[in-house]
Amino acid sequence: MKKFRTWAAVVLWGVLVAVVGAVALANVSPDDLAGESAWRAWQFRLLVAQFHVACCVLVGGVVALALRRWWLAATAGVVAIVMGALVQVGPSAATPSGPTLRVVSANVYFLNPRAERAAADLANLDADLLLLQEWNPLHIEPFAAAFGESHPYRLSHPARDPNGFAIYSKVPFRLEPTDESGLEQKVRRVRLQVNFDEQDWIVYNVHPSSPGSTAGVHANRIQSKALAEMIAGETLPTVVAGDFNHTPNTWNADAIRASGVTGRGSAGTWPFNRGLRRIFWPKFRIDDVLVSEDLGVWPLGTFNVAGADHHAVLAEVGRAE
Repeated sequence: MKKFRTWAAVVLWGVLVAVVGAVALANVSPDDLAGESAWRAWQFRLLVAQFHVACCVLVGGVVALALRRWWLAATAGVVAIVMGALVQVGPSAATPSGPTLRVVSANVYFLNPRAERAAADLANLDADLLLLQEWNPLHIEPFAAAFGESHPYRLSHPARDPNGFAIYSKVPFRLEPTDESGLEQKVRRVRLQVNFDEQDWIVYNVHPSSPGSTAGVHANRIQSKALAEMIAGETLPTVVAGDFNHTPNTWNADAIRASGVTGRGSAGTWPFNRGLRRIFWPKFRIDDVLVSEDLGVWPLGTFNVAGADHHAVLAEVGRAE
């Protein structure tokens, strides 16, 4: 038994050193989101999964405790805490003051078989501005029934793939919304201008490509860089919300924050887990509401949407304190 514990500890130390080295390299290797390489794809995946890797390291620490390898257990615990904490590192937006706009961002899932129930779930959130991603033609009728009278300002660009967008708003559009989601797939977003609290705001509804493949990772990087460049050029208060398909600790998110927008949320939004997975599988935070420095945001939580694989994000946005 003693020999087994010794070899098991050696294996655990080796795995811990390899994991720490890989994650550290991913965090310290700058990415300008310009080039494409296998390393950049792996770097992105390591950063996105960093919190989950930290959870696995913590499990390794528990195993080390069972093996009575105290230094290994302590090291694994410290590494897990630091690695997990770094996922949420970043500046927080100001809190709002005065009148606030209730903003909901929701990926409603383009294959959602329960669109009527999803519309009812979102109606319960009483949003002033509802930003939807993965908008499908089958969603139009049930959402029109739920929001047609209360949200007279709207945009609907449905698609039978994940590229559809929709907006339902109680506040008027100052300019006709522009959809450039098909612009060579370099940008996947809708931009609009609204008037609230006697002030014009720019609002982006965004949905960069899913990083489910290496091509998707590279597309997300290109689209995030293009989005950051657009945001940096805005002169009005700006809200950027949607399904970003990357976590806050990635270089993609860093580029968008560097353009001048930040958030305050920390709760995971994807996947929508059921059963035991709610306990054993932490969610990724890939949906968010970000604001420019002249606005404040206060997250009100994440909420279930029937038939969707994401949680909706609800936040109040107003002038910064």
